[in-house]
Amino acid sequence: MSKINLSDEILDEIVNSPELCNKLMKKGFSISHFLKDQDADTDLFTIKNLAKKHCSFLTENKIRWLIYKEPSGIEDCLVRVSNRIFVSEKKFLNFLLNYESNSQGNS
Repeated sequence: MSKINLSDEILDEIVNSPELCNKLMKKGFSISHFLKDQDADTDLFTIKNLAKKHCSFLTENKIRWLIYKEPSGIEDCLVRVSNRIFVSEKKFLNFLLNYESNSQGNS
């Protein structure tokens, strides 16, 4: 799917409506489809979709556990919209590399 450019009013309506957000997600849209700024971070995934993409080493439960534990730097990877959490793939993978090296150095 290609990027959809919307007016600020329509974008606000989508982002502030959990029901509409959920319907669009079920149809295969991600939040990046609605970003107005072409330079914006468009590597946002739901937790489920990020786990599917990197199933060789990530599961939904592992991602959710990391978010729940709130290690330093995890919030920089997240975008919270209503009751949904989106994860920046690039930032999250960089976070994992730093988290891995920090946890090995502390043991």
